[in-house]
Amino acid sequence: VEVRAEKIVLDTGEIEVLLTSIFDEDILSRQELKFLYMKRWNIETRIGLSKNVFQLEIFSSHLKNGIEQDFYSNMILCNIHSMLLSETQSNVDKKTAQRVYAYKVNISASINQFKKKIIDLFFNKNLLETFRKICSRFEKYIEPIRPNRKVKRTKVTKKRYGKHKTQKNYRNNI
Repeated sequence: VEVRAEKIVLDTGEIEVLLTSIFDEDILSRQELKFLYMKRWNIETRIGLSKNVFQLEIFSSHLKNGIEQDFYSNMILCNIHSMLLSETQSNVDKKTAQRVYAYKVNISASINQFKKKIIDLFFNKNLLETFRKICSRFEKYIEPIRPNRKVKRTKVTKKRYGKHKTQKNYRNNI
């Protein structure tokens, strides 16, 4: 397989090598490739949330039908959370417009609050009121976005002692 490799310098100074099957630079320039790479980041972080926080890859069944039910119900919950988060963020933007910094909803805290209120979505007769209550809980966990803040992260590695980490075949209770 032939690919075109492009070195891209990120804002942090790190160098990324991106591969593409589009060889013609008139169709896709280096700058456009960098732009598309950056646009992909939000998608990848959302997939990471689905897999790691909402436990997308852990199924409660071994049968095809059960696995599909788990997968689609998980995707529905992820989409509902995303919708509520988007609505809350637009409210936060309006409420904090006069502040020095822009603010965003803390995603981890919002997921925590969402997991506590999932049952209310299905058993409360007034769905709109339930949505409003969940959004108001999300609004309690906002944090400022400080521009040009670059904090070096230190990675902590766990020793695995040569054993593979296996996933259990059931979900944690929400």
